[in-house]
Parts: sequence; C-alpha cells; structure tokens
Amino acid sequence: MSEDLQNYKLQLQQVEAGLQTDPDNAELLKLKEDLVEVIELTKDLIRTQLEEQKKSAYIEPSTGASISEYYDEVEAALLEAEKLVTTTQKWKVGDKCQAKWLEDGKYYDATIEGIGADGEVNVVFDTYQNRATTTVTELRACTTRNEVFPSTSKRHHPNQKEYLKKRKQKKLQRVKELEEEREHDKKKWLNFTSKNIKKPGMKVKSIFSTPDTVSGRVGIGTCGVSGKGMTEFTVGEKYRSARYKYEPKKKLELHFSYSPIDRKKDLVKLQAGEYVSLGKVESELKTCPIVENICIYGDPSKQFTVALVVPNHKHLEELAERNGLKGHSFEDLCASPVMEKAVIKEIADHSRKCKLQKHEVPGAITLCKEVWSPDMGLVTAAFKLKRKEIQDKYQHDISRMYAS
Repeated sequence: MSEDLQNYKLQLQQVEAGLQTDPDNAELLKLKEDLVEVIELTKDLIRTQLEEQKKSAYIEPSTGASISEYYDEVEAALLEAEKLVTTTQKWKVGDKCQAKWLEDGKYYDATIEGIGADGEVNVVFDTYQNRATTTVTELRACTTRNEVFPSTSKRHHPNQKEYLKKRKQKKLQRVKELEEEREHDKKKWLNFTSKNIKKPGMKVKSIFSTPDTVSGRVGIGTCGVSGKGMTEFTVGEKYRSARYKYEPKKKLELHFSYSPIDRKKDLVKLQAGEYVSLGKVESELKTCPIVENICIYGDPSKQFTVALVVPNHKHLEELAERNGLKGHSFEDLCASPVMEKAVIKEIADHSRKCKLQKHEVPGAITLCKEVWSPDMGLVTAAFKLKRKEIQDKYQHDISRMYAS
C-alpha cells in the first residue's frame, strides 16, 4: 500500500507538470482532483492499519491457562510495550533509522526520504529498496548488536574489503579454470580432426597431393580417382582353411556436411564464456509487436547484452496508457524510465515464448526516438544494421546501460 501511495504521488507530479503547459485542460484538472482524493484515502487507510497494529500489541491472557503462563504473557506484553517506547529524536531527510514493515509488523533498517508537516515519513528499506510510509513516532534509532560470540555467517565480516577481494579472486580463478577446460576440449577436437595423433612410422599422404600417374586426378572422391586404388592386404595362412569363411572388407565412405550458424562478426563471447548470435536474437525479438527495429550489443567484458530499441508508435502508446501515462508525446515516452521497464518486461515475456536462452535476453534497453533510415547512415539500402555506426552514435546510452 505504501508503494501504491508513492505511485499516486508520482502520477500527481506528472499531471501537475502537464497542467503547467496546458492549465485549462479539463481532463488533467479532473485527473488531478481524483488523484488528490485517492492519496488522502490511502493515507487514512495507512493510519488505520497503524492504529490497529498498536491495539493488537496488547496480549489478553487465556482463561484456561495456568498462573505461570499468565505471568509469562504479561511479561511478554510489557517487553513489547517497552520496545514501543522510544526517546524523542529529531529526524531529518537522509538519516538512518529502523522503520516498521506493515506486512509483518517488524522493524528493518531504512533511510528517510521525506518528512511531511503532519508527521508523515517516507522511508526506503536498505535491504530490498522497498518504499513505505509511516509516522515519526513509529521510527527507531539504528542499534548495533555487540555479540559475545560473533557469527560465522558470510554476511558479517570484520574486514569486508579483504573478504570481497578474496571472493573476486576465487571467482576469477573459477572462470579461468572453465576457460582452460574449454580450450582443452577444443584442442582434443582439433587433434582429432587434423589427425595429429598418429601411430609411429605411419606416413600420411593428402588426397590433394600430385598424382603418381598422368591420368590421375586430384580431389575428393572414391578410391582410385586420385591415382591409387584401395590399400592392398593379405589374409593370414590360418584363415585360408575351410572352417574360416572369408569375406572382403567393405569400403567405408564418410560424408561430412556443415551448416552456417551466423557470420563471425555477429557472434559475441560474453565474460562467462557463452556465445551470443546477435542476428539470431534480433530476428526473434523483431517479431515482438512493441519492437519496430532493434540492435543488440554485447561487451565481452560483461555478463549480459543490451539493446537499442526503436519502438512501434501505436503499441507504445497503448502500453503507456496501461501504465498511466496517457497523453504524453512519443519523445517523452521514449525518455521515461517507467516505459523502459514496461518495454523490457514485454521483451522478456516474448523471449520466453521464442525459447531464447537466459544469456541471450537483453539485460537493459534504451528507447530510441529516431526511426533508423539509410539517410541517417545507420542502416544500408536493404535496411541491414550498420553496427559500428550505431555503436558510435549511441555510445553514451550503451555506457549508461552497463553502468546501471
């Protein structure tokens, strides 16, 4: 409910910004009145929940319980009341505190985002970055626990910097071992295909070597085409008797075929060793209704790819209406962080339908306002992507996506 209140306030700010440009817009004025009313109702509901939680802190002793159990319950109630009594403290924006999470009624570390005149406080919880609304009287000061026997959990380390350094070294060592294992498998396959492992004294002659006779031909074919017939062999004497039935060895013909996966320049190897075919991912994501055009970029030093998306006007406006941003221009929608999150959710759902791997799904996107055309120099006359030119033009957005 606190997150809904934050969303309502954000929508109210957007409506007020729209009224500055068009103050006589009847729809925006009506929407503003409705949002103010919804915000007030939500605040009243939050206050009601807080009062009910305070009332529920009292523990009524059971009638059938013994005297010892009754005193235990009274003592627990006194301890709970003692926790609620806090010394008056002047709070300001940015202070660290402990705030109550309404769903379970427990206190967690948080940071104050804003303080209202009526004692209403907006906080952000440090662990999961959830937002909530509470009152000044519900805040507690952050307390550090002094343990006689410190916990051995990985969450508490006296030297956090040294621990993170060792953890990073261990991760790099694991990546190096995986890389060496892949290289070892690659060498084994290369040795097999190139026939580097041969028996001692064995002489290998290529089928493309110069033939011994004038009529011999060079090339791949059946035995006898390149100038020599099948290898001659003799049968042992013991196999010449009647009890052994000899059958000539049949000729073994091997047929190899290959199918191209993608062009070499469209393959990117990520930090963890996965290969991503940029053209394949782009062709799958272009079937998404929200995508008009898309360019996937992968940095070999990162663990995920990013995408530059030219959205479809009609579907982007429909998606904006579902997210409460109706009436905004196309440029404003492309620059909105709310729309970026909504579009990346649509792309992730479509990727699951296309059965793309997890490392092939873009981790961040940027909505481009311009439609890519040959006149801009970002695509060819056949509307194929010019990756180098697109990267140079949107390098700032690519760095921002990887930094986030």
